[in-house]
Amino acid sequence: MLLPRLHAWTALQKWLIVTTVIAASAAVTASIYYYERQYRGPTDTIFVGTWQEFDEALPDGGWYYTFNANHTYDSFLMVPRPGDWVEHYTLDAGKWYAGGDFLYLRLRPEDTTFTSLLPYRIDAVSPAEIRLHWGPQSQVLKRVDPASLSAQRHP
Repeated sequence: MLLPRLHAWTALQKWLIVTTVIAASAAVTASIYYYERQYRGPTDTIFVGTWQEFDEALPDGGWYYTFNANHTYDSFLMVPRPGDWVEHYTLDAGKWYAGGDFLYLRLRPEDTTFTSLLPYRIDAVSPAEIRLHWGPQSQVLKRVDPASLSAQRHP
């Protein structure tokens, strides 16, 4: 009990104790919030950039995802052809969010063939590689330089 009945507390003492407890709780909460916002930083900034879905069948091509800082994304397919690259844009574009152990891809409303929200569980993250899975399907995304993709698309 905050104020035991064994002591005759004055009104000023009661007010001081309750005010101190409330102020201390608010200070601890504000400190934790400040630390989380300033020093831990957003966890999703590592995803910003262009990533290639690694596929052994298409080592030089395949699906590419571009995650933008404004939380929009585009994906496209590059298929190697003799002598040049052909880029096929798909309808798979929309918003993305990374929070906790998941990367969420939300398709545009008109692109709801299967489901509008795709939750990928994040297994491992490094600056050069992301390992995820969605159900039994696992994927490895490797960071690529957009300038090298432009050179491949337009030799």
